[in-house]
Amino acid sequence: YYGHVKYPMVSIWTSRGCDAKCNYCVYPQTMFGEFRKRSPKNIAEEFVWIAQNLPHVKEVLIDDDTFTMNPKHAREVAEELILIGNKIPWTCEARGTLDKKTLIAMKQAGCRLVVVGFESIDQDVLNKIKKGLLQTRVDKFVKAANDIDLKIHACFMAGNPGDTRETLEATLDWAIKHNFDTAQFFPLQLYPGTTAFEAAKMEGRLIDQ
Repeated sequence: YYGHVKYPMVSIWTSRGCDAKCNYCVYPQTMFGEFRKRSPKNIAEEFVWIAQNLPHVKEVLIDDDTFTMNPKHAREVAEELILIGNKIPWTCEARGTLDKKTLIAMKQAGCRLVVVGFESIDQDVLNKIKKGLLQTRVDKFVKAANDIDLKIHACFMAGNPGDTRETLEATLDWAIKHNFDTAQFFPLQLYPGTTAFEAAKMEGRLIDQ
């Protein structure tokens, strides 16, 4: 069960890893490494299996680190799902840099909602955590998703390098202004093995190791 996913749901993995360099993220840095993927045909075949064997499932959660890490692959998966006539709604993690063409293809293939790590709207904070996002590009992404009625589960963080009361309030105001379908706000978690953890350790900011 996830609050932003229809219930009952089934969770699947279509890829491992992520090529983004976010300094806090435990998955690519300690567990899964670089992005590698299953074939679009193989993924579509799993959707067929789910439809045939789990008819009570109302949504598929593609629980990859970043399903849209490779936009071309995301489009090819969408095209394969369209080809098989997929009727099962699905949700996935997406980068806030994704182009409208890919979003449209995903929507046509049954994508109902994308989970996006916006983290902050302050460009200095985004740069310091190596998010790889330009806020101007993020604004275009949100508009594109809204234009095609693709729902967004927005994720935000507090306590990153560069964060102040002002940056946090500006981010909260931005989130409220966009009235996202669902949202979550988390403090920075320092996971061993991440560059964020090592930086905090070197700076003497860890009370207990």
